[in-house]
Amino acid sequence: MNRAITLSLILSLALLLSACGGGGGSDDAQTPADTVSQDALPEVTADVPADAFPAETAADTPAGESVAETADPDLSCGDACTPEDWLAGETADDASQTGTIALTGSLALEPPVPQIDAEGAGYIVALLPGDYVFAPGMDPGPDILAAAIALVGKDYDGSAMALPEKGLVINQWLPGNDNPMSAFPYLALPGTYVLLIAFQPSFGSDSQPSHVYFGKIDVEAVPAVESLGDVVLSAMGSGPDECPFTGEYSLFSIACDDLDVTAGFKETVTSTTVSITQSDGGGCAISAMNMNDVCMETEDILAEQGPDNWFFDYKGVTSCMPSGCSFNQDDAPCVVGDRKGQATGSIEWTGNGKLKVTASEPAGHFCTDIGKAPTIMVLQSL
Repeated sequence: MNRAITLSLILSLALLLSACGGGGGSDDAQTPADTVSQDALPEVTADVPADAFPAETAADTPAGESVAETADPDLSCGDACTPEDWLAGETADDASQTGTIALTGSLALEPPVPQIDAEGAGYIVALLPGDYVFAPGMDPGPDILAAAIALVGKDYDGSAMALPEKGLVINQWLPGNDNPMSAFPYLALPGTYVLLIAFQPSFGSDSQPSHVYFGKIDVEAVPAVESLGDVVLSAMGSGPDECPFTGEYSLFSIACDDLDVTAGFKETVTSTTVSITQSDGGGCAISAMNMNDVCMETEDILAEQGPDNWFFDYKGVTSCMPSGCSFNQDDAPCVVGDRKGQATGSIEWTGNGKLKVTASEPAGHFCTDIGKAPTIMVLQSL
């Protein structure tokens, strides 16, 4: 699916790259991405360095972490600083739990290769909270915990580029600053992060990333270097994400959280059919038709997959036949445009041709209105 990264992140990237100067060699280049690839990154296991870490990271350090005070790191190395250069003072208090994250591996772009028209083009590699849910049109910038940049030169052709052998140091990110990436490495307890990688080929005011990637990275023990392996990113717009659930379905059961309402629902709405097709822009286009002998209504939903769950964009009621009809005397009249909104949830096969759809639907839907979200529908393949 074509997922756009919005302007504030792009401007932040432009500021970072301009602040860091011109293009770098192949050791500095990093990962672009695409319609947003959802592939998980390889599981990483590494040793924890027995060094101490600087104390300046308190604002962006995960809850529960304690960082001992240390001497300021020696920054005389400038752009050539390695993770070890940042580990200035030595205290053993939290060395077994806390460390600085640096990433290594190789990054590549799938065709079409973007036009590189500026020396400052390059990648941003960012960490977001492990439970972060990306939705189309959402700006991830305010949720970034830490980030690093890698510059490429004008002649970059999108082929595989190696990150520095000693790792690309992930620094703290301070949203709201003109230059949001601080000068200090990000310290973290072991845990799971959402990894964002974006490639920016130029920096005009209307510039957008040509490649974007969302994935997962599991930090089992915080090492000096985490290996990403090979990350291949394809261009945004190169093709929509496939919908794995295309087909025709009937309603098998419906529940509001732990309350089964199937019998009462089917007594009023005698037929529910659901058609799931591939959306032109990526994701699944869902059209649900409810009817009985006096009323028929249709409702459209766009479902797109994020890193951890599905994002549902409820387009609302799209038709009422006859206009303003009701399923019974206690039912509100059908109104085109009603029940619009957004939600997150899940879609999964449960076996025997059954598809389970779980979502906390917008206002106007039965389960939400009675305070028993989420709605849990089981659909039977026809």
